[in-house]
Amino acid sequence: MCGRYSYTGNPNHVTTRLGIESIPSKPRYNMAPGQQAVIIRALEGERPALDKLQWGLIPFWAKDPSMGFKTINARSEKAESTASFRAPLRYRRCLVLMNSFFEWEKSGRKKQPWRFFNEG
Repeated sequence: MCGRYSYTGNPNHVTTRLGIESIPSKPRYNMAPGQQAVIIRALEGERPALDKLQWGLIPFWAKDPSMGFKTINARSEKAESTASFRAPLRYRRCLVLMNSFFEWEKSGRKKQPWRFFNEG
């Protein structure tokens, strides 16, 4: 996953298919770490539901919540063996509603953002 993404779709399309209750949300074109994101999660013993959470993982050992800005990405091949991601990967997964993400291309001192999206 990247450092920015967007969700411009209608969450009701997702919630209807999954049979879960929807919550009001507006399209988000530039989601950044630390912002409130609409996700789908299932707490232990409960049905999946839409929820709003702050984007970022605050490891159990972190003394400062700003650590959540540094732990937004994990390499799939290393996530299971990394202390920050090991337990969340096993026990606290969620679905992030998104239909595009951004990557930046460096050209000298400038950065050009590129948006990759799914029209369907």
